[in-house]
Amino acid sequence: MKKLLSLIMSSLMIFSLAACSNTASANEWAAKVNDVEISYSDYEKNLAIIKKQIEATVGADIWTQDSGQGKTYNEILKDQVLEKLIEDQLILAEAKKENITVDADEFEKEFTQFKEQVKSLPDYETFLKEEGITDEFLKKQLETDTIVFEYKEKFMEKNTPSEEDLKKYYDDNQENYNVNEVKASHILLKTVDENFVPLPEDKIAEIKKEAEAVLAKVNAGEDFAALAKEYSQDEASAVNGGDLGFFAKGVMVKEFEDVAFTLEPNQVSDLVETTYGYHIIKVFEKKNEVTPFEDVKENIKNELAQKSYLDFVASLKESSKIEKNDAALKKADEKSKSESQSEEQPVEEESTEN
Repeated sequence: MKKLLSLIMSSLMIFSLAACSNTASANEWAAKVNDVEISYSDYEKNLAIIKKQIEATVGADIWTQDSGQGKTYNEILKDQVLEKLIEDQLILAEAKKENITVDADEFEKEFTQFKEQVKSLPDYETFLKEEGITDEFLKKQLETDTIVFEYKEKFMEKNTPSEEDLKKYYDDNQENYNVNEVKASHILLKTVDENFVPLPEDKIAEIKKEAEAVLAKVNAGEDFAALAKEYSQDEASAVNGGDLGFFAKGVMVKEFEDVAFTLEPNQVSDLVETTYGYHIIKVFEKKNEVTPFEDVKENIKNELAQKSYLDFVASLKESSKIEKNDAALKKADEKSKSESQSEEQPVEEESTEN
């Protein structure tokens, strides 16, 4: 779940296409930023491009799934795309004040490289044509992205924190620099299908009995790695004897994490039930040490400079006149639902009867 949300955010950061128009009619804008319009058409194109990128990694069936934040991934993406377009328009206005522009020759080189990358992606050029996304549109958006990136870099450079500020932040946030990790292996017997839908209760009861039998083998002294290879249904770790390597808190699901961090080295858990199924966990090693300031100084510098930039963007949004065209945005929802329903409808064969 966290990985999917991170993927959405990284896709937005890598390819943030901001497009604005001063000529769109009242029914065609998605948002206005200080009376400058972001067209609904450009919002749709941005949404389509970023969706395509994410689908290439995780597939097209994620959009109706619950993100764990009370919204589907599709709803989250739509919100974030629009917010990114609004933020980019605000930064464009600030960049104009500082005369930040793109180098024409360098930009042409970058655009040529981008087009070459597009050609290597399956069906991507066909996709661009179907969505009405022209080279002119892409050039304008990549130019915007370049200017926004340049402005951000200059802002963060000007707002680099002092050595004293870095050390104070490090001292005030020691808990962030305590390395608290465990090295563990597990055996998983799943109680969900390939779509993460829970299996019938009688089947789950059978799986629990099987998991208890495997746990008995572990407790009888049989080799954990060998049992993981034989029984575990977590294919990624099973081939390595169930080895998950070192992980910190916040990486695994809570039920798994709570048990793993209470175990001592070479201790084996009882059955641990999560939304994935029944786990048997064995901890091999634990780390609890403080990372030296010099090792994290650059990370803190980037973190604080990034926070300064985000605070600045938030202040711009607070002091600007921003309108969202709910009626136009609702069209995107209806279109998305209609497309999903049509994909689910079975194709009826033509009748051969007269």
